[in-house]
Amino acid sequence: MAHHGVGVVRSTDNGNNWLDASRGMTDPNVWSLALNSNGELFAGNSQGVVLHSGDNGGNWQQVGESDSNHPIFDLAINRSGDLFVAAGNAGVFRIYKGSVKHWMRTRIQLANSDVRALGINHNGDIFAGTFGEGVFRSTDNGESWTAVNDGLTSLRIAAFAFNPRGVAFAGTPDGVFRYHYRNSTWIRADSGLTNSDVTVLINYDMGHFFAGTGSGVFRSTDYGRSWSELNTGLSNVAVYSLVLGFDGQIYAGTTSALFRSTIPDAAQPEHAEARPTDESIRQTREDAAPPTSKTPRLSISKILEQAKLPEAAPLAPGNLPNPVVEYKSYQSRKINGQEIVKYNLSVSNCGQYPNFLFEPVPGLPPCGNIPNASRIMVEIFDWNRNRLNLLCNITTTKELERIWFEIDRSLARTEQKVRIVLTDRWSHKAWESAWVKVPKYQVID
Repeated sequence: MAHHGVGVVRSTDNGNNWLDASRGMTDPNVWSLALNSNGELFAGNSQGVVLHSGDNGGNWQQVGESDSNHPIFDLAINRSGDLFVAAGNAGVFRIYKGSVKHWMRTRIQLANSDVRALGINHNGDIFAGTFGEGVFRSTDNGESWTAVNDGLTSLRIAAFAFNPRGVAFAGTPDGVFRYHYRNSTWIRADSGLTNSDVTVLINYDMGHFFAGTGSGVFRSTDYGRSWSELNTGLSNVAVYSLVLGFDGQIYAGTTSALFRSTIPDAAQPEHAEARPTDESIRQTREDAAPPTSKTPRLSISKILEQAKLPEAAPLAPGNLPNPVVEYKSYQSRKINGQEIVKYNLSVSNCGQYPNFLFEPVPGLPPCGNIPNASRIMVEIFDWNRNRLNLLCNITTTKELERIWFEIDRSLARTEQKVRIVLTDRWSHKAWESAWVKVPKYQVID
């Protein structure tokens, strides 16, 4: 299991006890984990570094040289053993099987896309989910990519899952969508999902999926056609990770604890689920109905208390707007003989954000060089997705009226387009502004 600020911990008894498994890691802020068919582990951290362990987490070594300081949001491995890395604004990287010396970009067109999620089906099709640009699909091991966004109502992709036929499902802040290969479109598949902000998806069995949301765990037994809530025993419903264990149990990671499902003997289930309808089977391109399955009720017990984890904090309201940014002014100054232009911006709707989102949360990792940083970090990006500034010390919403970035005067000779992203480091929710124009710098004689 990976956790920010903790590194990697390992359990050999189905989660009852945990031991540190971070030897060799210099950054304990691990964002992603992946396991290949040989039992080798890969981990991605907050500094853009991928690490490898061949001894079940006993020791870790860096894989190649990182050319990006962007966090590693996700890792995915295909049947050939190639490792694909989602590195935020740095795009997607590929590490060939057996190679630990260098990284290879899959394609330059994704280098400026903020990639947060990856998924690979049994045919080898790769799906890359971005924060704001939707889904890209590759059918040639990442050599080329095609945007596939028809039907999506949100272009912020949090997670992918696949049914046994390789049909893709995407989790977004606006629900779950199923990919229709023949028409290259996405179809909504979230009836009954009372919280549409999906953070994680996993496939459990033929037609059975689990979704994690800010309101707990939901299950579908008919290929995503309908969903029902399963939160018995889940004292914290802010679910951000789900894993299917080798024992068939579901592990749910929340903002304060880890929980494990307790699955009764399958031979004596509490009830049997109905067979999916012909329509749901046809919609998922299954050529025959799966056999009637008996699915036990899911109850959940806490197995990992809050030790070393960030403290519980209030959830961000679900209806917060995206920031509205306005350009205010600029001025120039010289630093060591170099002329720098400072641009001042303001978030005009800052009053709609609660102040508690800008308070530090004990246990969160440092932001930049600030150990007890604000819960919300503010990033300012240019049109090419280069980060112009990172603000980690904003403590009240009023301070959003005075945000800024600096660039060299030579870069300020033309009009710029910038936008800001507010990220809740505790829940990983983010709010992104529209692009705003800032004028070119002009010398006034």
